[in-house]
Amino acid sequence: MGRQKTLARATLDEHDATRNRADLTVTLMMMLEQGQGTSLIGKTLGIVGGGPFADELARRARDELGMEVSVASVAEIETVVATADVLALAATDCSEALIAGPELDRMKDSASLVNTCSAHLVDQTALAQALMFDVIAGAALDIYGYGRLNPLLAQCPSLVTMDRMLPELA
Repeated sequence: MGRQKTLARATLDEHDATRNRADLTVTLMMMLEQGQGTSLIGKTLGIVGGGPFADELARRARDELGMEVSVASVAEIETVVATADVLALAATDCSEALIAGPELDRMKDSASLVNTCSAHLVDQTALAQALMFDVIAGAALDIYGYGRLNPLLAQCPSLVTMDRMLPELA
């Protein structure tokens, strides 16, 4: 009996973490939308990675925000980077940056990047340069786990940050 309760609690906690991360991502996307004076309706959300978080985010983007959704694995990142109006990272099993200068250069100049997963997935210096030189329109980061933001990045007016104080998903 005790083991069943423990398993049920672990499943519930994982579900809550997934839902909380999706809530945070949607909130950051809406903050970017408001700051840019644009609408997310009919725009394409590109999600890099998979799993329950990617599934929940895709569902919410379609159902609540009226967005088109394109999901790509980490190996297929190039296909979604060039077409997304908003690029969200859902990869949690990568050990290196997925988004650096080359990926940012391939994004639309009207596109935004949202990262609520691991801090190391985005090269902060490259992102700061992309924002300063209008390579992309904006970025939103959950700064939990970043430690200290790159000072140049922290000064970018088209950057939205939020510190949710929840641990990163493993």
